[in-house]
Amino acid sequence: MASEPSPQTPLYSPMQVGCATALGAPIAGCWLMASNFRELGEPVAARRTLVWGGVFTVLALALAQFLPTGFPSTVLPVAYTFAVYRLAKQHQGTAFEQHLAAGGRKHSFWRAAGIGVAFLVGLFGAIFAAMYFFPRVH
Repeated sequence: MASEPSPQTPLYSPMQVGCATALGAPIAGCWLMASNFRELGEPVAARRTLVWGGVFTVLALALAQFLPTGFPSTVLPVAYTFAVYRLAKQHQGTAFEQHLAAGGRKHSFWRAAGIGVAFLVGLFGAIFAAMYFFPRVH
């Protein structure tokens, strides 16, 4: 059963979730959605969101390796950013609007962007580590 967060507890807007996703892959946006779910008293949905965010991030990275040469590089990030934004709007948009109407606050866009960039740095670090420890065999 979802509970109403305290008006002092800030939530992330669907647009902020989309921003973090655009900067740091699906896992970044799902991290923000999971934070909202925890604040809304839905810990199972929070865990599920993080798992799916990780799965879709790995799938997006894998799919990017198989795209044909010349495929527009922006198509995949735009697609997963829009998908995560729509999921946030569908599953949390009403609760977020009700939270604001009750005098609640939202997190800053800088915080959402910072989390997105932090995930981007972490993903690059993981990719470079994988390339170092598992070099391509010719």
